[in-house]
Amino acid sequence: MTSNEDRPIISESQPSSVVGRASSSVIGPPSSSVTGPPSSSVTGRRSSVSSSVIDRPPSVPSSVARRPSSVDTRFAQFTIFVSSAVPITLLGWDWYHHRLGANPTEFATRTTGALTLLFLILSLAVTPLRKALGLPWMIKFRRLLGLYGFFYGCVHLLTYVWFDKFFGFGLIGEDIVKRPFITVGMASFVMLVPLALTSTQKSIKRLGGKRWNRLHRLVYLSAAGGVIHYYMLVKADTREPILFGVAVAMVLVYRVLNKFFPKWTQRTPSRAQR
Repeated sequence: MTSNEDRPIISESQPSSVVGRASSSVIGPPSSSVTGPPSSSVTGRRSSVSSSVIDRPPSVPSSVARRPSSVDTRFAQFTIFVSSAVPITLLGWDWYHHRLGANPTEFATRTTGALTLLFLILSLAVTPLRKALGLPWMIKFRRLLGLYGFFYGCVHLLTYVWFDKFFGFGLIGEDIVKRPFITVGMASFVMLVPLALTSTQKSIKRLGGKRWNRLHRLVYLSAAGGVIHYYMLVKADTREPILFGVAVAMVLVYRVLNKFFPKWTQRTPSRAQR
């Protein structure tokens, strides 16, 4: 009998390849594919991924990325449009229900005349406000307010021609010649007509910016003429025409100051306000 020391652990009949695999898998060093250093291809991919993550800019929400460069004023313009139509709606409602007083023609004529001056002055005040506050997007309100001023001027003239003179154009001509306040008022309205007709972007391109601006300076003369017309019309209480006159004078004074002292009268808008 042989002792245990003489017995071989692995018989000589086993092939050496099996021994090599067994020894390398059991007691040999770990395979490089498992615990060894990563290959160059893997390292390259990892470095490229990491660098792309580092260099990638932070994500921006779509609502911010798609925000327009200028302020959206569509809702404000819609609000102004609806609000400006309220006075004529109420006037028509009161006329229909016979609530315009003892002299409805005089009430309607004076009301529409005051509204004409009000909207002309509001349109003139847009430019000083947008320059002083640094809000250039306010310029979009000027045309809308000016057109409403022309609209109420048309209604004012219509009430005079229809309800006062009953389309008697001969009598209207006599009033224009003999009554100075009618002459001034008619001239002020006539000056508004080319301004309303050339208030579109096509008209600006056709006339050119300089000529268009020179033409639309007539609005100051028309507003001043409207104030004089109103002052000459009333006899006792002149507070309203005086207030309108002060408002027009303030706009004209700002225009002069802005021409000679622009640093004092206007503010540079920031990017967020453009």
